[in-house]
Amino acid sequence: MKTNDMPFSFLLMVEDTYNNSGLTVVTGLIQTGILNVGDYISVASNDSGRAFTLRCDGIERSGQLWDKAVEGDRIGIAFRNNPDARKISKRDTLFRLSQDKNTTDVFAMMVDQISDKGIPGKCVLSGYALTEGTVHLNDRLGVECLGFSNEVTCCGFTQNGDSMSFRRNDFVRLSVTRLEGEPLKIGQFLYNKSSNFSSYQSRPKDPWDNIRKRYPIGSVHRGMVVQLGPNGVFVEMEEGLVGLIHITDLTWDTKVKKPSDFTKVGDTIDVVVLDMDESKRRMALSHKLLERNPWNMYEQLYVVGSVHKGTIVRMEEKYAVIELDEGGEGLTLPEYLIKKNGMMATLGETLLFMILDFNKDEKMIVLSHTHTYQSEQADTSEGALYQVRAKRVALVVGNSRYIYQNPLRNCANDADAFSRELKRFDFDVYLLLDANTQMMQEVIDDFCREMGEYEAALVFFSGHGMQHMGKTYITPTDLSPKMDITSSAFSCFCVDDIIQKMDKAGCPTKIIILDSCRSIPRDITPGIPRGLDNVTAQEVFVAFSTSPGQVAYDSIQPTDTHSPFMKAILEAFNEPPVPIYDFFKIVAKKMLDMTGGFQRPWSNDNLTRRDFYLNK
Repeated sequence: MKTNDMPFSFLLMVEDTYNNSGLTVVTGLIQTGILNVGDYISVASNDSGRAFTLRCDGIERSGQLWDKAVEGDRIGIAFRNNPDARKISKRDTLFRLSQDKNTTDVFAMMVDQISDKGIPGKCVLSGYALTEGTVHLNDRLGVECLGFSNEVTCCGFTQNGDSMSFRRNDFVRLSVTRLEGEPLKIGQFLYNKSSNFSSYQSRPKDPWDNIRKRYPIGSVHRGMVVQLGPNGVFVEMEEGLVGLIHITDLTWDTKVKKPSDFTKVGDTIDVVVLDMDESKRRMALSHKLLERNPWNMYEQLYVVGSVHKGTIVRMEEKYAVIELDEGGEGLTLPEYLIKKNGMMATLGETLLFMILDFNKDEKMIVLSHTHTYQSEQADTSEGALYQVRAKRVALVVGNSRYIYQNPLRNCANDADAFSRELKRFDFDVYLLLDANTQMMQEVIDDFCREMGEYEAALVFFSGHGMQHMGKTYITPTDLSPKMDITSSAFSCFCVDDIIQKMDKAGCPTKIIILDSCRSIPRDITPGIPRGLDNVTAQEVFVAFSTSPGQVAYDSIQPTDTHSPFMKAILEAFNEPPVPIYDFFKIVAKKMLDMTGGFQRPWSNDNLTRRDFYLNK
């Protein structure tokens, strides 16, 4: 369409401005029309509604200087040595109604106020004239802003008569009849449409059209950070569509106090749509919902009554904030900061704190230092000194509900029962049931990072297992039956890799217990033998529920709630305490009796210490 067919031969909203040595540059995206160096441009301030005219002295696009720019170009417009140009601010609008500096060929105003007359379909628009011009009764007036159009019909003026003329910056008040189209909004332009006007069909599409269909609540998208505010991050989802991530929805990391601690302008970021208000054109987003929620781990770690190390990072009149060494922050009262010597703890001091209350829903942990030594004093008479923390930690995984493999009835039951026994013997336990690839990866990584301070770490897995090329694998619930085991996308977890991570964490004693290889899927890749192979490592005890090359029973009787291996382990826990290698000899004897000799457990023991007990 030719430029002279359009009411606005050029239209742009200001995105940013900067000044340097008498040169003012404004940036934005051309919404409509063509701009040439030397053109005169009117500037409409969205704050005051008044306009002034400037001459375009230069156009910058893609880092180069141009003589002309067209619709869809993102440009910078230079105004040289013009003091009026310094009045331009973000979201002001630059427009040109004709090539002539005076722009007197068509009336235009910017809507500053909309008043409802109480008559359906009619209202009063008021604002300031941007050009000289005349409006007649029954004139069809176009309404346009950033390329989005509407149409009204003039049906009255502030004085009697069939027409009214205005000069630039005159206050205009028109009574209009609203026709079908976009809702009227403050900041739109009103212009007199000639009878031969042909509507501009290629204007940009409103990004808020069908917004809930394209961005349903809960959907995940990728956008670009375009602005950092004091309370959040503004993310551009697409051209003209910007949402806000409030600081509280940015990340779970409590060390992030302001948006610039987490991201910067120009970064890409994945977000979840939380809510939106079409009438106000606002969209609420979240990034932290795509992060692993640490409170799932905290729930297992920060048990009421347990004691953990923390540092006082903030002190207020009525409370203090404690940063816990194992992650997260808690609150305590001033009276709970009194040390054993009667002195008050100070900012930056690292102490032991007892968990008094844990509320996952409210994201609150209540702590006390005072209770750590009061608990010790109260229990001394009974010979039960409070232990600061368990010296042993365990990751217990039970996968029953496989998506593509045969489900296993008792694996989750086995893991749950085993974790309860370990807690009874002072293990800190991470319990994971029916875990997919992502869940297993996250928890295994967390577990290996945390185990360095423990004297012993144990990994128990119950579910489908397999071997390939001398390596033993445990499987997540979402493993595809058509997955090639040699592929980089193979989502099983190699036991050797887990043991290596445990070594790197500095854990001196490593225990691996695998109740696996039940109905191994044959179609994952050809040539995988049934049964689990040997696992070699230093300072590790590995126990399998079956011998190499053999499979294991999920149950013996249809009514069994545990595998024979787990039934034998649970019974052995009630036997007198013995070292771990003797413990599994007891388990083996019980299993042989249960299965009639068909399933024989197997273990690999190269621990140098001989005093490790499971049931003591």
